[in-house]
Amino acid sequence: MSSESTGSLVVFAYHRIGAGDADGLRVWIARNLDEHDRIVDRVGPVEPGVGLVLTSTGVLLSDVVIAVDRPCALTSATMPDSWKQRIPTGDEIIARVIESLPNSRALVADDRLMRRRQCEYEMFRSVEAPRAAAIAAPFDTVEAFLSTRTR
Repeated sequence: MSSESTGSLVVFAYHRIGAGDADGLRVWIARNLDEHDRIVDRVGPVEPGVGLVLTSTGVLLSDVVIAVDRPCALTSATMPDSWKQRIPTGDEIIARVIESLPNSRALVADDRLMRRRQCEYEMFRSVEAPRAAAIAAPFDTVEAFLSTRTR
């Protein structure tokens, strides 16, 4: 899989007869937005980091939270309490980024800077999301709100 597939929608289709183990597996990775949309049209909305378990007839059996190593995406449980009350300073975010990416020191300087920059943005979005949800009430997503321009 190429780095260009990061964030792509993946389908794992197991073949199973009866209650035993699966005897076959097919895997598809959406190669473009059209394929992504065709999958979503078939199974419904898919949230990042959440898998859907469906029967062959399309009946939803459960949502499965997928463990993804995303040390920069903060949840309510991993976010410092003070950050829930106020937006952290740049210095606070940078300190947390360095703490969250201890293995990045092994990267060459340019790659380390890019990884830290990506982590800073993801961390800030985690802090921003609850606040933006309240501000962006008339919008369906934070992305729709962010893409709105004032005149």
